[in-house]
Parts: sequence; C-alpha cells; structure tokens
Amino acid sequence: MRLSEDVLNQIVAMTDGFSFAYLKELFLSSMIRWMGTMEGGAMEKIIIFQVAILREQMSSATGKENLGN
Repeated sequence: MRLSEDVLNQIVAMTDGFSFAYLKELFLSSMIRWMGTMEGGAMEKIIIFQVAILREQMSSATGKENLGN
C-alpha cells in the first residue's frame, strides 16, 4: 500500500472510536476499491473516502452525529 507516515497518522486520527469490525471493513473495502484502480497514490484517497462513509454509517446506526468528537 505504501502509505506515508503522515497519511497513516491522519487515518489513525480519523478512525478514533472505530471498533475492530469497522477497522476491518475499512481495510477490506479500501483494498477492493484500490484493486479496481491500482493507481499509485490512490489508496490514501480511497481510505479517507471510506472513513467518511463508515463514520456516516456509524452515526446513523447509533443516532449520533459526531462520534469521536
């Protein structure tokens, strides 16, 4: 995946409060999307996009708008 340390730190901050199941979903869904494109540098964009989707799903499932904030 070759993510930079800065991107990894950003992902860690963005996924604060995620359960193991959500982290697993993030990894798997991001990998599947990335495999479809196989573009260099695309993985970090895909992960950040997937975090937003999962955060929204978490919020709607729990009725909270700002989980982790």
